[in-house]
Amino acid sequence: MKLLADRWTSLGYLNEPLARQSEATPSEVESRLQALLQWGEDLPSSTALSLSRNRARIFIRATGTARLQGFSSLARQLNLLALRLDSGNIELYREYAYLERDEGNMDLARRYFEVLSFVDIDDKQAALDLAEIYFSQLGQPLQAASVIDRSFYGTLPPVAAEIIAARAYLMGNPEDAINEFYAVIGSPLITEYTVMHVARIAYASGQDEIAAGLLELVLQQAPSGHPLHSRADFLLHRRLQTAN
Repeated sequence: MKLLADRWTSLGYLNEPLARQSEATPSEVESRLQALLQWGEDLPSSTALSLSRNRARIFIRATGTARLQGFSSLARQLNLLALRLDSGNIELYREYAYLERDEGNMDLARRYFEVLSFVDIDDKQAALDLAEIYFSQLGQPLQAASVIDRSFYGTLPPVAAEIIAARAYLMGNPEDAINEFYAVIGSPLITEYTVMHVARIAYASGQDEIAAGLLELVLQQAPSGHPLHSRADFLLHRRLQTAN
């Protein structure tokens, strides 16, 4: 009964779902989360493990809400409360990883994602996030590809296929790179940036016909005025036509 009373008579935990309401303004979100933080700091200590874990989950969800709204300092304070309540909860380390990534601390983010990808091998998103940091932020495509190798089997998600394609190209196998792309070309997650990436591989390796087809696809996907549109148009109608 004491635990039930603690949960329902002190309604501070309701600030988290109220903060996540779609109609809440940024100032309302911040105010609700600040109130939640104060509620958490004022809570009496408890030896009940289940209660501590339940509270920790509330603060972890609130951390994500604060982070997505751009309140990084508040997010860190909320996540610190979760850490004190349930230091073994893997989700709070995921939030730390995203916080470091969003603030540009890529090496710290990499360390968190490394741990996450090894602790939970079924967590493919952590592996993808880690691979993207290696690939896009740290400029280490071979290391990024090794993360994909150890984490995925069979059909790859588009980002993973792009990373494997980049490795194939760097290793002198442009045909393999292009094949990796064609294996996932039907995915709705494929963007004009991925298509342009593979078009450049085809162009650089002298496969002009494939490059032209991919550049046409970029022109279809990227509206006029899009930065990729002019680049694709230049390669297709000037460089390739001149070469032929």
